[in-house]
Amino acid sequence: MTAGAWRYLPRIAFAELRGEWPVAIAICLAIMAVTAPLLVLGGLHNGVIGGILSGLRNDPGARLIRLQATGASRFDAAWFAEVGSLPEVGFIAPATRWAATQAAILDVTGAKEQQASLLPTAGADPVFDASTPPLAGPLQARLSADLARDLGVGTGDGVLIEITRKIKDREERASVTLEVTAVAPPANFARNAAFISLDLLGQIEDFKDGFAAPLLGKTGTAAKPRAHYPDFRLYARTVEEVRPLMARLAAPPYGLSLQAETDRIDFALALDRDLALVVSAVGGLGAFGLMGGVAAIQWSMAARRRRTIAILGLIGFGKSTLIGLPVVQAALVGLMGAIASLGAALAFQALINHKLAATVFAHAQGVPCVITLPLALAAIGGILVLSIVPALGIGIHYAALEPANEIRET
Repeated sequence: MTAGAWRYLPRIAFAELRGEWPVAIAICLAIMAVTAPLLVLGGLHNGVIGGILSGLRNDPGARLIRLQATGASRFDAAWFAEVGSLPEVGFIAPATRWAATQAAILDVTGAKEQQASLLPTAGADPVFDASTPPLAGPLQARLSADLARDLGVGTGDGVLIEITRKIKDREERASVTLEVTAVAPPANFARNAAFISLDLLGQIEDFKDGFAAPLLGKTGTAAKPRAHYPDFRLYARTVEEVRPLMARLAAPPYGLSLQAETDRIDFALALDRDLALVVSAVGGLGAFGLMGGVAAIQWSMAARRRRTIAILGLIGFGKSTLIGLPVVQAALVGLMGAIASLGAALAFQALINHKLAATVFAHAQGVPCVITLPLALAAIGGILVLSIVPALGIGIHYAALEPANEIRET
């Protein structure tokens, strides 16, 4: 057959489908009946579970790993360098004793005061946006959103840190004014805290221990150089790596007793796996049934076209064209079924999101059902494959027909 005859295939295919429009509509409805619910189920998986996982991944606190009891361990610079190089570690910084990390923080006028934790910070601190610049020196600080709100301060303002100590039943105070260089996103840290340099935090601990603290304006006996730290701020790189990192640090040579939000993480990850398995199983069963149903309808249509195919063979349509005819027809019907399925699924997505957003998801982030572009494209591709595969078998059957026998038999 000449190559020009291929131009007639879409026209012939469409003309035959128009003559068999009830069957074509039946195939489209069968495709929609199977695919639209699967799209909605996949959208629920993306929306409900995706929202839970997204919330976990966007919450630095979910990746925070803490010592169960501080004071019993000592961590030196070599230890921090070794642990910081582990592939599961996203952030680590030395920390002083808990007692040294509590202070009163005031606005520069002294009108507002809040008790807050003092935490060490460094570059790439997960509590702050990735674009947040590091502290330029010990007289700068970053604040949690709650503390900044309570003090009425923001980036560029100043805050006053006041620390007290008792020496021979005499209370002594020291203070230092810091410039606020950043405020954490509200969702990233849920309590009052000032994030300061390790140098300043170390001098605050020295001051409480009775030693000199030049940054606080206090002279006296200098403390010994600090070779070890009793605690740390540690974040895993991802929520999936929290458990592996804890297991690594609990095993020799580290032997640490740690705690993290593992129950929350395990629940979300297990829910994601289980629902993905359900979607896959239902999708597989649906695809198997859809392919069988479409193939049965296609073969019933093919049985009625034997004489037409025989005539096409006699007038010069080659075997490849005869194979291509049912494939083109299947692709046209499959595409129409895919469009109908996607339209129905999007309509149900809008209904579900409207209903649940006002009740179950009234106080949650995101929406309960999200049919993404990759999901929609995968569904369209799957429908076309399931429609075309049986059509190829029909085309091969067409190509094997003997035109003279078919015409003589009819």
